[in-house]
Amino acid sequence: MIIAEVQKAKGIVKPIVIKKLSVIFTSGSPDFLEKLGMILKNQLGLCYKKLYDGNRAFQLRYGRGDSVKIFKFLYKPCSQRLYLKRKFDIFNNYFKLSPQKIDTEISNILK
Repeated sequence: MIIAEVQKAKGIVKPIVIKKLSVIFTSGSPDFLEKLGMILKNQLGLCYKKLYDGNRAFQLRYGRGDSVKIFKFLYKPCSQRLYLKRKFDIFNNYFKLSPQKIDTEISNILK
């Protein structure tokens, strides 16, 4: 999900919510990201993505469908004390905006 601000007439700024979910892994090591991509492919059946070469770091990016699989993988087995709240909240907000994407497994994680 991306929250953007759009400048309206007379200096009024209005937030616009775009229902888009992605997971991006960033590292200075392309070897690390390639191995991570292969592990995610083998363990979760994700599509292996190409690495994006930035100025000082590389990125491995996943779209909505694969991001939901990553969410289930990361948050299903752990208690609330063992994960990053800010990252979890991003997923939670996405599912609030797109309740049709919530299945039983996701519902149990969000409780």
